[in-house]
Amino acid sequence: MCPGDILHQTSERKSDEGDNEVEKVLFYFVIALGFATGLRGVIGTLWLKKNWRHAYFRWVEDVADKIYVAVVIKVPKIKKKMMRNHVHG
Repeated sequence: MCPGDILHQTSERKSDEGDNEVEKVLFYFVIALGFATGLRGVIGTLWLKKNWRHAYFRWVEDVADKIYVAVVIKVPKIKKKMMRNHVHG
């Protein structure tokens, strides 16, 4: 290896690192742009279409109610099973 080869390799690495930084910034910019566009599409639709907005929030409330009922039913069963295992264990 000649001393000139070492200098040439380090300058190539620096330019590759610079290209890599530009690609990273563009990658995150595109992700942020896509997220903003998707969020705007969902929020905008719910904001403009009153019947869709009501249907969506009704669905969210129904899901929350189902989760609440499932938790209220399962927790006492789990507690009872734990107490039974603790006493006999």
